Amino acid sequence: MDITEIKYTASTRGYFYQVMAMPTMLQITMDRTSESGQLYAIEIEEWDTLLGLIEDIELKKLDNIEPATTWQEVDRAPIAGLVVKTLEKKFESPNFDHGNPPAEIRPLVDALLELAERTIEK
Repeated sequence: MDITEIKYTASTRGYFYQVMAMPTMLQITMDRTSESGQLYAIEIEEWDTLLGLIEDIELKKLDNIEPATTWQEVDRAPIAGLVVKTLEKKFESPNFDHGNPPAEIRPLVDALLELAERTIEK
């Protein structure tokens, strides 16, 4: 499967955070009105790490995973979501709480957010 993009978004009415990983670039957006975020170069090894974590996820079932908690439904946590795009298809998770992703995707979400934090700090 040729994965072209991995995107994590978390938002509330007053908060927006999006991390989009592509094979050689990482785009981080903190403003929902912005057409594009800050671009950073990433190493191929970092992209390969994310791809390795995707191998442990059954992408065809991504839209059926159950959130660990539903605090986002009552504004106790930002609403988060994960999208994985291939050349042919887009796989999208249901909404879940930012900071508490479903177990099936937790390693990928954690690695993506950690990569974003490390990249910003460089």
